[in-house]
Amino acid sequence: MAKKIIDLYKSTGAKWKTEILQPPEQIISAEVTEKINYSLALSMVCVCTDYNAKYLTVGNMLVCNKDTLYSGSSFTFEIYDVKYSIDGRITIKAEHISSRLRYIYVQPITKAFSAYQLSCILSGYMGGNPPYMLINRTGFSPIRIQIPYEMDDVINGKVMTDSIKSISDIMAGSSGSILDVCGSGFWEYTGDCEMTFREKNYYSQNGKNQLAPIVYSYNMSDFKREIDMDNAKSNQVLFWKKEIDGVVEQVWACNRKFDDEYYMQASQLVDLSSKFDTKPTEAQLIAAAPTVSTSPEVTTTCSVVNYEDKSAVCGKNVRVIFPKLNVNEEMQIVETVYNVLTDAYNSIKLGTSKKTLSRTIAEIAGKTGTNVY
Repeated sequence: MAKKIIDLYKSTGAKWKTEILQPPEQIISAEVTEKINYSLALSMVCVCTDYNAKYLTVGNMLVCNKDTLYSGSSFTFEIYDVKYSIDGRITIKAEHISSRLRYIYVQPITKAFSAYQLSCILSGYMGGNPPYMLINRTGFSPIRIQIPYEMDDVINGKVMTDSIKSISDIMAGSSGSILDVCGSGFWEYTGDCEMTFREKNYYSQNGKNQLAPIVYSYNMSDFKREIDMDNAKSNQVLFWKKEIDGVVEQVWACNRKFDDEYYMQASQLVDLSSKFDTKPTEAQLIAAAPTVSTSPEVTTTCSVVNYEDKSAVCGKNVRVIFPKLNVNEEMQIVETVYNVLTDAYNSIKLGTSKKTLSRTIAEIAGKTGTNVY
């Protein structure tokens, strides 16, 4: 059995835990799935007893462990979906309270802020400097957002928005988000009410927290490697277009001419009109161009069942060895499915590449010629 039972609380919405109730009865299964930079959710199946039918209702809170590493820490999940079946079962779906960050909106961030100031803004601190910028909330955010001071050189002044966005979008969900600006990394749940941004190699620096390697065997349930040329561009076509005093002015330039140097020729069309108020030169267009990749993208994913290293958690790296494909490399844990009842992982998923939204948009632009900048 799990080291800690699944607790059940009444909730009024504004207050998460107004009254502790008896635990759910006759639990058949309970799994917590964490997808890196995306979601943390609980799925539970119980026998449909009178007690469960009365108290396992939308809005009430379930509290349990989320993985084997934080077995001493409890995480709070809000029930949002309840299904009853003819075989006498109740299926519960619940999201971690961090899901509320999708619905808390922030004023446009139009000036430069440091990593610390940005942490305060997203956390809803009310000290006056930086200003309180949460629109549809009057107090602290439900989750304290931590951006380490070491990230300041990357973050400071670069996370800015010209429109209203949710806290989640600013963290990881959109072009120009913290995740996007950093190019890689992950948000770690460092507590039930705290999330901290980590550099991609945070857990592998200095050889600390090494996990048991995974060698191709019966418990490797899936392995895929994809070599994708879609992101490899031989050049960029840049342009600026604006109407000035009734006259349409245009400037265009080609960045990186590599005729016949690559097996597949692919160009990226980039609209830089928003970057210049006045007519730029070709050199200025080229200087303002986004980075272009000329190499194929290699993406590797691997799924494992019955992984027994208790220190595994989303964001950590695991060495994967697959001799047949000459694979011996580190992969990041990007998804875990934790069995609350057995205190073990049903499965973990690993990958070597996590595309950010802006990279995906750039790839679409390269394929279709759509103007996305």
